[in-house]
Amino acid sequence: MVCSLQVLVPAILLTGLLTVTVRVRGHSYAVYVFKPLTTLLVLVLAATTPEPVSRFYQTAVVVRLAFSLAGDALLMLPRQLRWMLPGAICFLMAHLVYLPALSAIAGFSVTLPLMIPFALYAAAWIVALWPNLGWLRWSIALYAVVLTSTGWLAAEQVLQSPEPRVVIVMVAMICFILSDSVLAYDRFIRHSIAREPVVLALYFAAQLLTALTV
Repeated sequence: MVCSLQVLVPAILLTGLLTVTVRVRGHSYAVYVFKPLTTLLVLVLAATTPEPVSRFYQTAVVVRLAFSLAGDALLMLPRQLRWMLPGAICFLMAHLVYLPALSAIAGFSVTLPLMIPFALYAAAWIVALWPNLGWLRWSIALYAVVLTSTGWLAAEQVLQSPEPRVVIVMVAMICFILSDSVLAYDRFIRHSIAREPVVLALYFAAQLLTALTV
């Protein structure tokens, strides 16, 4: 595991930085190489952890990353709107696969005051995007609910067992929520190239932090 960390983490940081750099400079075709490569390296990191906290959790993270890799590939294809739904489904499956593993970290529980902020965030997200979503409305609404549920369940785990690994999981889920929130605003409300480094940085942070908790 030490060897994997020493080799893979710097490689992930390097390819992630290259992804952000080439995207900002407008080299779109280079992004097609470096973004999936970064996700693939994170997947390898998770898959090669020799002593995971549990095989079930490791498998869930690896499968989640595999779906994310497929989603990355689909959303980078030409005519992005055509591939938006398949790409969103891949990421939806990634989060659905992870939910059982996430809820098993410290035991499932429901704390209403903790659930409310995430529910309100999902509702605000959906309301803000709704007029611009067209035929994607219900798909994106479902995705928003599932994604914010990962944040809520991660927060529940911290409440049950506030150890460092569990806190890292929660930070990773919040990074994912923020990344997709900025991405959705950029894609459906107002586009700005300046937001893309933020989206990519939060996305890679979420994936890497998740892999490090295996």
